[in-house]
Amino acid sequence: MRYKRAVEKLKILAEACDRMKLFWVDTEPFLKAVYAFGEVADGADPLEIVQVAVAINLPPEEVPWECSPEGADWLANELRLSKGGFLYFWRSYLDPVWNHHIRGPVRIWSVDGGPDEQALAALEARDFGSLNRLVPEPADERLQLREDLEAALAHLREVRDKYWDQDWRREHRGYGRYPENELWEAVEGFLDLVDASRSSNQILEVPYAPVREPRLHHAGCSPGFASMGGWLWLRTQQTPYAGLQCRAGAARNRILGYDVTIIGGSAMEMRAFESVDQAAGSAIAMLQDGERLSRLWRYVFVQMLDDYTSVLHHAGVSAAAEMWSSAPRSTGDVRVDAAFAAMAEYLARRDGWTVPSWARLPEREAWPWWFVTDLRGLHPRSLVESPSSFRRRGVFITSGALDRT
Repeated sequence: MRYKRAVEKLKILAEACDRMKLFWVDTEPFLKAVYAFGEVADGADPLEIVQVAVAINLPPEEVPWECSPEGADWLANELRLSKGGFLYFWRSYLDPVWNHHIRGPVRIWSVDGGPDEQALAALEARDFGSLNRLVPEPADERLQLREDLEAALAHLREVRDKYWDQDWRREHRGYGRYPENELWEAVEGFLDLVDASRSSNQILEVPYAPVREPRLHHAGCSPGFASMGGWLWLRTQQTPYAGLQCRAGAARNRILGYDVTIIGGSAMEMRAFESVDQAAGSAIAMLQDGERLSRLWRYVFVQMLDDYTSVLHHAGVSAAAEMWSSAPRSTGDVRVDAAFAAMAEYLARRDGWTVPSWARLPEREAWPWWFVTDLRGLHPRSLVESPSSFRRRGVFITSGALDRT
């Protein structure tokens, strides 16, 4: 395909997207944005195919890599993506559009702005220097790769478990697709992410709060580590969100968002928070950076849940409860403060330890209410599914928000 024809196809696609924004899911349009990347954004002429990434109104767990989520086949037909000339990838609009494969994407259409005439004109004029490419920080890219891999593995297991279920097989027929397509895509997407993880030289993967641009320095132990009561503390010169801790001899061997030196041949288990106050400190830093509250849940509250669960399993209830014993500092956002209290009460009642006094204070109540998910269509479900400790404080989550505990 000649480059000129490829740009024409992008223009036609952008016009088709404008028609599709009339189709809504719940209270929002299903189609959110479209990005071009690959050869067409780099100016290859001729090029084999036009690659695009399509951001849709579904949560990340419903848009696993290289798979076709519900409603996507219909949309591909309406946009004529499946008619030839395009290689397209689905992304949740709540996730970054970039990943290990989608490099330097350029937005050509959005639900708010319509066709991006400036980007399309720059592509037509081959003015690639003026393109607004989305390029992540290396740490963010590694984190996204980890989360894509987790979602792909969960999807692969779901497809495996339901593959011979007749109702499931009936639901996954249509638009020229069969259950075999679902299985193949689940395997292909997962293996592609595994290969990407290996090629990026990532050694371990563990939950952690994001630390931007870590630079290790000597701390009296092995480079970048200091000994503190049996724990090894991974020091960084810039830690806006949290420090990372390691204990030698951990059994887990997963894929990490940061390269880790292995000391004495032992694997390292990373932990971000020893207490809820440390988690509150990370929340403050993220709020000061202007992060969305949904990312706060993802990187602070889920991290705190992971750390609590690890201590609970390895050191017992008393040690886990101690993580919540002292009141966390105020974050300056009543919704976040209320969520810490709600989680403390939830875990205390679930695991049989005393709810700390600070968590019972009446001022730890969210106003306005905080719906953790950005998907407004899930807010009614959150009202029903939120545990009472969250609901009474004005914090609303779906049942899946606590699955990692």
